[in-house]
Amino acid sequence: MIPLSVRAVGMVSSVGNTAPECFASVGSGVARIAETALMSREGSPIRMGTVPPGSLPALPGVDAAPRTTRHRRTVRLAHAALTEALDAETFGSVPLLAVTGLDEERGELAR
Repeated sequence: MIPLSVRAVGMVSSVGNTAPECFASVGSGVARIAETALMSREGSPIRMGTVPPGSLPALPGVDAAPRTTRHRRTVRLAHAALTEALDAETFGSVPLLAVTGLDEERGELAR
């Protein structure tokens, strides 16, 4: 078995823009789940937690790229979380594993 250690984390979610904010919010029971403009197959609004667009940093090179809105948003979310993780003093020079979870075509978890 290969030893594994988590040296730093980065997180962005509907309840916080950094890992400490997310952990504190979840620990205190904050969820920020609300109806969205997205509709289910049955025609009712989908309830979910979303990250407000204004809380993500502008990335001119990404925002101007000929990509889907979903792709640009995923890159902006990943950038914010990775920036937090890479800014941690304890990170050091070790391999980095980054995981995003949506299949672009089907909009579901990639397998």
